[in-house]
Amino acid sequence: MGKKEELINLVAEYYGVSAEEIKSPKRDAIIVKARHVAIYLMREIFSFSYPYIGIYFGNRDHTSALHAYKKIQKNIADPGLGGEINWIRNKLENQKAETNKNDINPNDSA
Repeated sequence: MGKKEELINLVAEYYGVSAEEIKSPKRDAIIVKARHVAIYLMREIFSFSYPYIGIYFGNRDHTSALHAYKKIQKNIADPGLGGEINWIRNKLENQKAETNKNDINPNDSA
């Protein structure tokens, strides 16, 4: 599984929605929030372009990705939203550390 998918799955897990729903055109409030957070984190963590993010999230226009990013950026100081994003970011980092730890071969000489 690629890093993008790991991120989407973590966001989906946190908000109790599916990865498919995050990428879908559904506009339920919780799905929109999860999608916006995922877009924000994809831009922050991976530095993907807005056109790429828009296409990844259901062939949306780059301005939709930009709007989502700015909306989260504007509200990130809110302790609730900031805490949610930090939880997801930390969980992703912990998964990355576990993957790296498991890639170490004890038979390799340093």
